[in-house]
Amino acid sequence: MDPALPFREKDESQGKRQAITISVVGGVLLLSAALAYGGGPIEASTKFLLAWGKGNWDDLATVAPEKVTVTVGGKDALIDVVNKKAEVALVFPFRGISSVRVDGAVKGVTIEEITVRIGSEEKKGKGTLTIQAKDGKPVITKVSVE
Repeated sequence: MDPALPFREKDESQGKRQAITISVVGGVLLLSAALAYGGGPIEASTKFLLAWGKGNWDDLATVAPEKVTVTVGGKDALIDVVNKKAEVALVFPFRGISSVRVDGAVKGVTIEEITVRIGSEEKKGKGTLTIQAKDGKPVITKVSVE
């Protein structure tokens, strides 16, 4: 039996432990950075849609300006985030979110299927969210439903 064997095994297991510890710490740091950043356009769009649909004005204010125009079939309606009023409601569910890129930069998000209600009338179709950067974070400035 090799007299150095118990020490060699101990050194190898310490190396593995250090590698695992470094990996975990690195993962936590990346996750923290992502949460601090607030996510990208898809995350902001999902947050916007969920907040709008549930009437969660506090969350909506984090991803929208004071007023958001919603165009449905050529008619404009307004989401007034500051005064917590909406002339148009989102009807759940929505599905199929993907980014729209212009010259490599995300300028909007499409929604494969979205339903909105203005008064008693519902419109179902393809939706587009227009996104602008505000203080380095994506903000939804306009909603269009075809």
